[in-house]
Amino acid sequence: MVRILAFSVVLLVAACAIGAPPPPGRVEDKHRDALTFAMMQLGPGVSYDEARRLSAVAWSYPQVLARGYAAELARLNAARPPALDLKTPAVCADWADAQFRRLRQESPRTLDLHMALADPRIRTPFQHATVVVTARGAPLSSGLVLDGCRRSGNLYWLPVSQDSYKWRPQKEVLWDRTFGKKPWYARTPWEGRLVRPDPLAP
Repeated sequence: MVRILAFSVVLLVAACAIGAPPPPGRVEDKHRDALTFAMMQLGPGVSYDEARRLSAVAWSYPQVLARGYAAELARLNAARPPALDLKTPAVCADWADAQFRRLRQESPRTLDLHMALADPRIRTPFQHATVVVTARGAPLSSGLVLDGCRRSGNLYWLPVSQDSYKWRPQKEVLWDRTFGKKPWYARTPWEGRLVRPDPLAP
């Protein structure tokens, strides 16, 4: 019985390790290469050099944000009651905005970068934000999600069509919230701009 239990534990650990993201600061070439290849598949005119540069930044920059977040949280916790280390919608929106601005510094010409938002749903009860990369002129739905917040600094990427979040262009979502069909008094608490506060807020 003990042997069976031990074998089950080994199998469980091995199963959890399959597909696990790399430890922060240890991104291997194969991870960058996989994302580069996926970007190349977005369209026939995508530049390999641009895809390679964007892939490198997409993997490395969220780890920079994670280290800065941890340092700032530690500094604030030393001066006030500790806050839980929760990646709230406000934090992820800030990270997505920072990652978007950093990726745009690469000035891609054959790839487009988009800010995207997902409204709360039953399976994903909190608002979320991310960066999406598409081929030049292609719709958001055809792109790849570049989410540095979901795994706390380890890039999470996949096609938009395969994600559990229903992504829409940021401008479209904010327009609907401001001038949408529902008046403000008919909206639910889940439809607010921020569902939970930012733990780094003063």
